[in-house]
Amino acid sequence: MVLALRKASKSILRDYGEIDQLQASQRGTDNFLINTDKKIKKNLMNELVKSRPTWSIMFRGNNLQRGQDEVYTWIIEHLDGASNLSNGIPYFCTSIAVTNQKEIIAAVIYDYLRDEMFISEKGSGSFLNDRRLRVSGKKSIKDSLFSTNLNNTDSQNDREIFEQLEKLKKEQGNIRILGAPALDFAYVAAGRLDGTWHNYLDFCQIAAGSLIISEAGGIVETKEIGVDGFSRKNTIASNAELFTKLLSILS
Repeated sequence: MVLALRKASKSILRDYGEIDQLQASQRGTDNFLINTDKKIKKNLMNELVKSRPTWSIMFRGNNLQRGQDEVYTWIIEHLDGASNLSNGIPYFCTSIAVTNQKEIIAAVIYDYLRDEMFISEKGSGSFLNDRRLRVSGKKSIKDSLFSTNLNNTDSQNDREIFEQLEKLKKEQGNIRILGAPALDFAYVAAGRLDGTWHNYLDFCQIAAGSLIISEAGGIVETKEIGVDGFSRKNTIASNAELFTKLLSILS
């Protein structure tokens, strides 16, 4: 996974620089982003299939490509925060996890621009590059920083988020909407965010982050929600001190 992401980084860093220039000249970035998206997906596919040719691969939207070995599956969110990238905002990542049957056993989230590789293997802890990760030690909601998402595609989801935002603000919680949920999970594991909650996410967006947070000493709770025939996840993650409080406020 690390090698695949290192190779993919060369093209995305180059493309980000060009998108930044397109933004400055007020030219459209949509077609450029589509090509960047396809390129990242293709590069990752090539490298991962080369290393484990028999494994299955799942991309966002329940897009499963079955391999000969149905025990192991790559779970890939190849470009989380695509809207940020298209607007020249430096907050996006790629997330890859490995499942053995339904158990997540390894995970990597890579922030290309900061060259930060968040890594975890089940039972072995979580690391940022070579530094071991621990979730924050905050105990008070009002002293803590949380993140969430607004996807602007589902009015019911937005209503729920607005209600939750109002509840958390009453408790004086500090909130950010950053636009790349997978990277939010990595930031919780690193103690940069004290917690996060996201509604109606794809499994590919949360698989890697859930293991990385758990192995960094945090708690992750995921509830499955059916939306338009597809399975989505409502997820809350935080440290042990804040988790029960956050869950109580948002419920």
